[in-house]
Parts: sequence; structure tokens; C-alpha cells
Amino acid sequence: MTKNLFAKLLFFLITLMFISKAFCLTTLEEDFNSDTLSSNWVLLFDNATKWDYELSNSNLVVKDIIPVTVNPTDQRQWSTVTLSQEIPPLNDFNLFFNFSWDSENSKKAMQNLQIALFDNDNKQIARVGYYDAWVGDTGEKYAQIGSSYKRFRGLPHKGSAKVCVHRNEDTVNISWEDVTLFENVNTSSFCKVVLYYQFYSYRGISFLGTLSVDLIKIEYNEISACIDTDFDGVIDLWDKCPNTSKNNLYVDKYGCPPNFNSAVSGIINMKGQPITNSSAMLIQSGEIHQNSDVDIHGRFKFDKVAEEKPFSVILRKKSE
Repeated sequence: MTKNLFAKLLFFLITLMFISKAFCLTTLEEDFNSDTLSSNWVLLFDNATKWDYELSNSNLVVKDIIPVTVNPTDQRQWSTVTLSQEIPPLNDFNLFFNFSWDSENSKKAMQNLQIALFDNDNKQIARVGYYDAWVGDTGEKYAQIGSSYKRFRGLPHKGSAKVCVHRNEDTVNISWEDVTLFENVNTSSFCKVVLYYQFYSYRGISFLGTLSVDLIKIEYNEISACIDTDFDGVIDLWDKCPNTSKNNLYVDKYGCPPNFNSAVSGIINMKGQPITNSSAMLIQSGEIHQNSDVDIHGRFKFDKVAEEKPFSVILRKKSE
């Protein structure tokens, strides 16, 4: 009896592990395990001319940021290097961020290392990381959801952390080493991730120290990824036009209404059904001017047509 109970319990645990993995998919995983920075990242400088960085031991290590402005007072002109990457819109997700910092045992280091999540309107959903904003203090834990934030003082001069931003339905939770820092409500779809390396140059006495990132990973829930909020036939995960009007009968593969501003465009139906697996040919001045595939909704379009000349459009159905 005991053996049977143990076997059933073991089977249940294995099944549960399989289901949890099956419904957890990865849309981005960056471990910086390369000699060059991935071209998927968009690099920008703000109040900075260049940075001193290296990719070493699966870490993106920043050793210096050269500022444009050296602050004589507390003017909050941070010198910032950002790495950003757009992702398919997500509702429920997990973001994992592993990083480390080293202020060389000095309070004069002024350094931030944070990751932020943005929606399709470039509004910040959440932000978390290391925050050291003054020459007289050591670093702090920083957690922000929407416009509300919390700071937790007392971090050592040198350390590392594993943080997670998790959202289930409308609730966003930020944890640091599996301990919740902050929890709040946010309903926007997550569309872009931005990594911030920052240095505050103050009177020539502050310095950056070292900031390092070794993992950025984003997972999403497979079930929530299949939701089609605007009922246009394209799931939210891949829908680049998430609020398509219900009056739009047709959308493209990105969930966007078709562009009928082309010179010539149209929809071909037969017995009320779109003709697919075909191509359209525009003939002008006795020559083939353009070819266009016909999509799954029977749509075709031609962008360049001489308005002053007559033309004909011929439909050719492909062999099955």
C-alpha cells in the first residue's frame, strides 16, 4: 500500500513538472556568452561619449562611462548607456535579471545598474536593480512599478543579485533573491526591455566602479500567449496592432488592417470566398509592370502605377 502511494505521488510530481515546463516558454535569453554584443540590442548614449566594456566569462562588464557633463552640484545629469530590445507583447511573464556591482570599497562610486520593462506606448511598467546615487552612501535595492517605487538601503560595496519581475493577470511582483521587494497592479502589455548602465560624474571625485550583467531571461505563460484580445484572429503575442477595430474585416499576419493606400489594390472572391493560392499581374503599356501574391484573404496590391496610362490586372491561380 505504501509503495503504491509513493509511486502515485512520484508520478504526480513528474507530471506536474512536465506541465509547468510545457506552459513556460522563453522569448528572450541573453547570457552574453559571445565575443561580440548581439545585434539585437539597440545601443544608445545619453550625456555620454563612450563606454569601456568587455564581454568576459558570460558577463557584460562595464568599467567606465565617459560623461559629457561633469556635475558641479546635484543636478541629476546622469551619464547613461542603454541597451534595448523589443519583444512580442506579453501579459503574464517572468523576467530574470542576474547582475553584480563593485564600488572598490569606496562610497565615492556613483553607479546604477537597472533593467526596465516598457509597454507599446513607451510607458514604464516596472524597473529594478542596483542604485547608488551619492558619494556619501553605499548602494541600495531599487524597485519600481508604474510611478511608485521603493528603495532599500544597506547594500555592501561589492555584491551580486538575482532578481525577478513576475506578472500574473494584473499583479506585478518584484523579488530580490526570492524575497518580495514590491508588488503593485499594472495591466499594460510588456513590449520592450531596456538595460541601464549609469554613472554620475560629480566634481571629478566620483567614479563608476564596475557593473556586470550575466543573464537576462524572459519567459511567458503559454496559455496567456494564446489570448486574442481584439478578436482579429492574431494572438496578442504577435499582434502589432493590439486594438484593431471590430469593423476591420481583414488584418494581415501582424494583426494590422491592410494598407489600401497603394496605387492599385483589391480583394478577389469567388462564390463569397476569397481566392487564395494565386498571384496577380498588373499589365501596363503592353508590358508586365508588377506581380503581387494574393494573401489568404484574397488581397493584392501594386505600389507603382503610372496614373496617366491604362492598365489591366490578371489573376493567375496556381496549380494545386
